[in-house]
Amino acid sequence: MLDDADAAAAEIVESAGEEAESIITEAGEQASKTIEAAETKAGEITEEANAKAGETEEAKEETKEETKEDNEAAAEDEETAKEDTVEAKDNSAESAKADAEKSSGSIRNAQIPAVPGTAYSVTKGDCLWNIAQRAYGDGSRWVEIYALNAGSISDPGLINIGQVLVLPAA
Repeated sequence: MLDDADAAAAEIVESAGEEAESIITEAGEQASKTIEAAETKAGEITEEANAKAGETEEAKEETKEETKEDNEAAAEDEETAKEDTVEAKDNSAESAKADAEKSSGSIRNAQIPAVPGTAYSVTKGDCLWNIAQRAYGDGSRWVEIYALNAGSISDPGLINIGQVLVLPAA
């Protein structure tokens, strides 16, 4: 009986060993599958992360390019604004000059009093004939004005703006 018990025990041990080997093999296969799945998943996650990193790098580059374009556009806008300001100032100055010329033209074309027996300051467009016409109502009396001012007039056809002439009494 002992032999039978030893044989039965040996059979149980052998069966347990085979079952253990089968469990170990199955566990090893399962572990290999799990490791393989984990490596596959890790590879996918790595690829995904790299893709996102690449997208992030592309986004950074796009942002840099957009910022550069925005800065260039802002610089162009600033330059245009400066040019517009200069142009507006020029237009304003030209307008003011035109207004001043119009006003001074009106003044020049107005009959500036030329009163006999007083001093008269020559203005643009004046000649001795016109001054005599305004002072005496007779342009031919320019000769009298010239004669009285001969010391300051070298040529009766050339009198200067701002020059002061003495007009003879009526």
